Amino acid sequence: MKDVCYVGLPYFDEPREGRIYQSGKAISAATSNYVIVLCAPFYLNGQFNGVVMISISLEE
Repeated sequence: MKDVCYVGLPYFDEPREGRIYQSGKAISAATSNYVIVLCAPFYLNGQFNGVVMISISLEE
């Protein structure tokens, strides 16, 4: 797996600082449906280990 730098992007920076990030309403490139994205910090043995991201579809 290749290392990627996400620093400076709110969906990574906020969870890295211990906060949950919630996007505004956006259009999914994959489905063209409206979605919101939630990102939360992931800790392993008390250490920040990454970001868990989910996309929630807002279909009617």
